[in-house]
Amino acid sequence: MTGFSLRCLSCGLLAPPGLDIACPSCGGLYEIAYEDPPAVETPRLPLTRPDERLSLGEGATPLVELKRTARHLGLGRLWAKLEFVAPTGSFKDRGSSVLVSAIRELGATEFAEDSSGNAGASLAAYAAAAGLRAHIFAPSSAPPAKLRQARAHGAELHLVSGSRRDVAVAARDTSREFGIPYVPHAESPYFLEGMKALAFELAESEAATADHIVFPAGNGSLLIGARRGFEELREAGRAESVPALHAAQAAAVRPVAAEVLQEP
Repeated sequence: MTGFSLRCLSCGLLAPPGLDIACPSCGGLYEIAYEDPPAVETPRLPLTRPDERLSLGEGATPLVELKRTARHLGLGRLWAKLEFVAPTGSFKDRGSSVLVSAIRELGATEFAEDSSGNAGASLAAYAAAAGLRAHIFAPSSAPPAKLRQARAHGAELHLVSGSRRDVAVAARDTSREFGIPYVPHAESPYFLEGMKALAFELAESEAATADHIVFPAGNGSLLIGARRGFEELREAGRAESVPALHAAQAAAVRPVAAEVLQEP
């Protein structure tokens, strides 16, 4: 892989492309730092051969204008981006495409991931398409349908009792014990890069003039990736500003809201 480095979000340390998710100096997470000028036509991707990116047909989801709802809410115009028509039924497919492509390009043959549902099912599908072995760690209380979906794609499921944090710890410990790359989607710079395409799609649509965008959010990967995409568009001179981005979280799973509100 050439043309980019991994840059620590905390201390700025640069590292060569790899699958480590944390800076060896301070423990901070990485972002992708490109060496070439900003993209003009399409999102840059952290792959040597972006045209060979693994794809199951993710992206380019329908955009539907909600006229009646807009009138009811007193809005000028309102659209919905139908991400549920993605190959595995989730926007996570955007990130899985790039992350699994990077794993394959970096020479790994298997990986460990922790997920409570959608991401695990998505990564299992893309791993199967790439011929990789996926170890999906999930809470024993995870939705059975999502567990069946991941298992149907050939993933090895590891169910863990306890909290969501306990699941992540089990995945990390197992990966270290057996020398398997641990690639948690919420912390992977490659996964987040895959989300950028949403911004490019919106910029080329009739919703390009939208002032506000609301995202369903768990850890906020789609919002973070979209923001980076809009920033690339602004750097390339294709957009004057970044729309206001909002996260909507379920009361039962609200890590972003809890952090902002400083909840225990």
